[in-house]
Amino acid sequence: MLYTSVNASLALLENIVHFDPVYAPPYLYLVQIEVDDKAPVLILDGTDYPSAWKDPELPENKMLGDKLMNEMKHLAVGVKSAVNELELNYLLNPLFPGYNKYVKLAGIMALPFDKRLLR
Repeated sequence: MLYTSVNASLALLENIVHFDPVYAPPYLYLVQIEVDDKAPVLILDGTDYPSAWKDPELPENKMLGDKLMNEMKHLAVGVKSAVNELELNYLLNPLFPGYNKYVKLAGIMALPFDKRLLR
């Protein structure tokens, strides 16, 4: 599963919550991808989430993700961000048939890490 975010700011937030300030990297690298509009994408409805879905250790989250990836019905699944519920993360399935037809690398850039974010 390739875990992506709808924009660079959310991707940064999704990473920062896992950083130990002592080991914060000097740079992060943003990989921009483009997904074809014709790709089958599922956006999870609010009722599809386990009741404690914000708990990162909740086994039901992993089970739901595994189920959706193994079904091979969708190239990507849009899920609410636990960091910012107003935005989506997309879980991409690199084993989806035709993945390379739908997903293209658009660019890579280094982003200096501002350690003020960890105060």
